[in-house]
Amino acid sequence: MIESFKSQKDMKRQRYQEVYMRSNWRKQMMISALALTLSATNVAPVFASAAPDGKTNAVDIAQTMGTTAQWNRWEKEWETLKNDWTQISLSPGSNATELNFAWYTPKQTNDNNSNADVEAKVQAISPDQKDSNVPKLIIGEGRNMKNAKVYEAEQTAVKDEQDNNGETYNSNKVTATGLKENKTYYYSYDNGNGYTKPAAYTTKSKKDFSFAFVGDPQIGSSNELKGKDSKEFYDAQSNAVKSDAFNWSSTLNAALEKTDDQLSFVVSAGDQIQTTKKKSPNKDASKSEIEYTGYLSPEALKSLPVATTVGNHDADNANYTYHFNRTNASELGSNKVVGGDYYFKYGNALFIMLNTQDTNVAEHKQFIEQTVAANKDCKWRIVTLHQDIYGSAEHSNEPEITNLRYQLTPIFEQNDIDAVLTGHDHAYSRSKMLLGGTKANDYTDDEFDAELEKDMDAGENPTTKTVAPGNIKNDSTDEKDQKYLTYLKSIMDEKAIETVKKQGSSVINPEGVLYMTAGSSSGSKYYDLVPRQQTYIAHRWQEDVPTYSVVDVTENSLTINTYRTDNDEKIDETFSITKSKGDTTSLNAEIKASESIVKQKDAYTTESYRVFEQALTGAKEVAADKKATKDEVENALKVLTNAKAGLEKKATTKPATTTKPSSENPTTALTFTTDSSIEKPFGLNVSQASEGYVNIVWGRGTIDCYNVYVDGERRRTGISAQSLKLPVYTEGTHTIAITTVVGTRESEKLEVQVAITGTGEKETEPETCPEELKPQLKKNVPLRDDRIAIELNNKTNGKYSDSEIYWCILGNNENNQLCYMDKDGNMIPASESLNTVEVNGTKYANIYHTLAESDHVYAPTIRSGRMYLSYGKPVYVKFNGSTGYAGPDLNNPGDVNANTLFEFAEFTIEGKNYWGNTTRVDYFCFPMVTRLIGGSLYGGYDNVVGDIGTRDEIFTAFKNEVPNEYKSLVRDDRIIAPCKSTFNVGQDNGNYFDNYINEFWNKYANEDLRFSSESGSFVGRVVGNQMRFTREGDSTVYYVDKPNTQEVLEGKGAFDRGNGVEKAIEAQLCAAFNRGVATEPDKWYTPSQYYKNSVANFYAGFFHEHSVLGKAYGFCYDDVNDQSTLLQYNKADALVIDLKW
Repeated sequence: MIESFKSQKDMKRQRYQEVYMRSNWRKQMMISALALTLSATNVAPVFASAAPDGKTNAVDIAQTMGTTAQWNRWEKEWETLKNDWTQISLSPGSNATELNFAWYTPKQTNDNNSNADVEAKVQAISPDQKDSNVPKLIIGEGRNMKNAKVYEAEQTAVKDEQDNNGETYNSNKVTATGLKENKTYYYSYDNGNGYTKPAAYTTKSKKDFSFAFVGDPQIGSSNELKGKDSKEFYDAQSNAVKSDAFNWSSTLNAALEKTDDQLSFVVSAGDQIQTTKKKSPNKDASKSEIEYTGYLSPEALKSLPVATTVGNHDADNANYTYHFNRTNASELGSNKVVGGDYYFKYGNALFIMLNTQDTNVAEHKQFIEQTVAANKDCKWRIVTLHQDIYGSAEHSNEPEITNLRYQLTPIFEQNDIDAVLTGHDHAYSRSKMLLGGTKANDYTDDEFDAELEKDMDAGENPTTKTVAPGNIKNDSTDEKDQKYLTYLKSIMDEKAIETVKKQGSSVINPEGVLYMTAGSSSGSKYYDLVPRQQTYIAHRWQEDVPTYSVVDVTENSLTINTYRTDNDEKIDETFSITKSKGDTTSLNAEIKASESIVKQKDAYTTESYRVFEQALTGAKEVAADKKATKDEVENALKVLTNAKAGLEKKATTKPATTTKPSSENPTTALTFTTDSSIEKPFGLNVSQASEGYVNIVWGRGTIDCYNVYVDGERRRTGISAQSLKLPVYTEGTHTIAITTVVGTRESEKLEVQVAITGTGEKETEPETCPEELKPQLKKNVPLRDDRIAIELNNKTNGKYSDSEIYWCILGNNENNQLCYMDKDGNMIPASESLNTVEVNGTKYANIYHTLAESDHVYAPTIRSGRMYLSYGKPVYVKFNGSTGYAGPDLNNPGDVNANTLFEFAEFTIEGKNYWGNTTRVDYFCFPMVTRLIGGSLYGGYDNVVGDIGTRDEIFTAFKNEVPNEYKSLVRDDRIIAPCKSTFNVGQDNGNYFDNYINEFWNKYANEDLRFSSESGSFVGRVVGNQMRFTREGDSTVYYVDKPNTQEVLEGKGAFDRGNGVEKAIEAQLCAAFNRGVATEPDKWYTPSQYYKNSVANFYAGFFHEHSVLGKAYGFCYDDVNDQSTLLQYNKADALVIDLKW
């Protein structure tokens, strides 16, 4: 048998470079002299043939994957094994409690090699069958086969076959029943020479499960000789099978390794073997048995069921039916040789396997309808067939294939099929979601044979290709060529592409069908991609490398990842289908009930009614969205309900103002009344953080404002959802509670009790911003009810006058049109006509002002706003039409702003709602301090962030305090962020985090990573080059790829992929790496422990150390655990910025 192996991943890429770059996997075309001979009068172009089919040699893939020792061992084993027809196959049973077996036995049997222990156990269990000559299979729990059952095989004579010794065979089939979930069984079977050594089979979970999808193993296809009754042919066939079987085993092992041995089964899209009966020497059916021996030889298949589909290479030889025990087999769809369609269930998924070598579509339709009707409890419906009806390689444009497409797709759509898995074309492709494709014209199956061959022709001297050349051009004057091109255009099916709703890489509640075509899983043969990628294709790939897909199925999602076998790299992005439709009954009732409030809008305050109006509009949009998810419907209902509860009647007298207590202060100066109509918090998770301390995490609701209580004492007031570590003052059981806050009202408490050992230090008054650092409001700038005042103060101590300090503000107005803000607060639409200031021969927009012209502005609504602040000269911006602009580019030494001293702030303003920050993500140029003031909530809001110290003091401190690797970040004009300088790819410190990343990866390959954030409680484990996470109360599997140094520092690549939950996980991981606490999750939410490790982003750590209250935006995910300079308030009055030197 081909043994399982664990590939050495750290060596793969190097070996790939050494071997694959110098290997030519495609066979070289031998063109005879006769084929090249032309008549002297023949002036027509010569088309030799299509590019030669590719193949993968086992010796090459073994060298690449580090499995040469296994290959050498396999070469020796093959010489004995190749004549053994008794390999067993495992197939899925009717459901997860069953497992099907099939195997050959010679009609002349003996017990010479029987396992004595097994034989004795069989006889003890079924003594009455002792003298029966019918083979049996025994299966039981664990190595000792506890509670074993013995099954007598259903036996059928294998017709028209005999081996080289003249021996004839029987086919034996058994269905084992009553299997339990997540349990290891051992089985043994009588192969005609006695009972085999017991093999293990482990059942998997039925709730959430994974299966592998593979295409065309086609064992023996790498044999280039035709089927002649000669030693030369049989030797070549044996060598080809030996190579193809090893590669097939390599793919199975890679898939098992990728999933940590958690595959429930494999789905094969057909063509298990190469040699058809029609093309066998003397049309002898037995000549393909050596290929089935190779196909069944991988050790992995002794414990991994395969659901096979009939391919054209399987279809004319009954030995396919002898080797596989297909469950729920039907005569519908039968070609009268290998049987018809069949199906099986696993968990909440229905798998329908079609034999489309029988073209009686009416029978396939009947089978699908009957199967779906009998299995309505299955949420997912997956069809597998051989022909790639929506593929993208050599077969995909053949009328024979497209004619089948337009017959089958309406049936799939009428029966709500989610995905169709196909093969046949030996090249990977994934379609867009498709719905309603229609046939434009009728074509015979062979109508364009000549044009297809001509179009794909590689010329007189064919070379290795993976994409065909496309010889027929659009300007061809040949009538047949133009008819062919018209045909190609008609089968692009552009109108069938569904407009989908997406969240990250997932499509939400689609109505259409996904079509996937698998590449070769053994490398026995590859086909070229067609020259014109079809419009219906989302992604395609062909690099002449074996591939496989892993499909993860949960209650609400079907997620697909596809990999190349040789180095485990993805060949396509993660793709998911999510099905979670929401019931809008309650939402529509709430919308109807809310309509009466619209008529009374004048009774409510402007702000509270605006929030309600937005909630009502959003609720109506969700209710009208046929693809709205359960979460979206529930969230829309929650937002609308809370907005109604938050409506405030207009006051007749102005309430007295009070001083806002610090959100970090456990003061009880404020009093709150309980209002049961306010949404209670959710997701409260409490645990002991350390001796005397409790860790508190909860979910972020639609009203992101909370009070936190420990044993009835309010410890935090009006804070956002986050992870808190708080001390307890007595040992024992404590009650932790949180409430949602609206004004001076709060919801009912959400409480959890937790036992804590030890006592923590009494909390002291929190650190506050020193008064002398606080930017001061301008006395001559009155505050307004309708707009936020942006005020700028010159605090450069005479270094720059007001006429030398410039500002400009850009962003989108309330209609999402790009504008700049003038000094009077008007949003002026962007236009190239504004580019009137010429600098070095280029014109830039005249959109800036000096403090001397105006040191404040009342800001209207502005979205995605950016304010540039500069000394000595303005920041030059150039408008590109009305939708874009070119701003500063510090990576370009020739940029007009390269030597300008400037900083910027980012913000969004909606009425009186402010959300914004200053940033050190890219660089530090000069110090700024920002203060946001406003509102009457808790008596007022007043928060300050910014840099401490003069510019010279900060530069000097940075040089003295950071490790040597970071000192190189200092330039004359600014301190550059590490990801923009020597820590970039290929630079001196480009691998700075790599060892730390590997340490983390190795640790969590052997133990679980557990953490909780406002997005939930997660458990993760490394599997290969990915981490796989599950979330408490959520069956979905979330994936995060292994990052490199640049991705850690920039929060890109591996830390910026996937859906919303995956990005939330990535944010936590990225922050932990930057802060040097990645391998110590108990420190993730304790700021005092950040930047203590020998490897961390000490650039970011420095600016936290030299900022007001330790808040800074030193990297993109620095807002994790509320460490950033983010300022946010919904009743802001003024943003005041001190510009310093």
